[in-house]
Amino acid sequence: MPTYFDDQIFVSPSNWEVAGFPRGTSYPWSVALRIFTTNDDDRNVRGLYHQGLGIFLDRNDIENLSGVPVAIQIPQCPKCGSRTKPIPGYRTFRFGCPKYPDCRCWISPSFELLIMHTDIRLH
Repeated sequence: MPTYFDDQIFVSPSNWEVAGFPRGTSYPWSVALRIFTTNDDDRNVRGLYHQGLGIFLDRNDIENLSGVPVAIQIPQCPKCGSRTKPIPGYRTFRFGCPKYPDCRCWISPSFELLIMHTDIRLH
């Protein structure tokens, strides 16, 4: 279960998979990023995936990173403006509107919701 603080969910730094590597092998962020960048010419290595949050970072996302992902912002419902709540699933979760069933908005965790920490060294 993720750790919450106010309107953020903390990202475990050691649950990153390298998409294209053997499934089920997770690495700390710095190791996963190093594997990804050293295999940049290998088209089978498609990106990084966080097991607990269900966030997939493709090549463009990784190129635009400015730090280490430390949390994810809990978004507001785009339809009614309410603060969404995490709804757990089998391996990950989604954000759902608390006004369900009147508002049926669902939001998947995404790159845009990541909160980066720029003071942490990548290597």
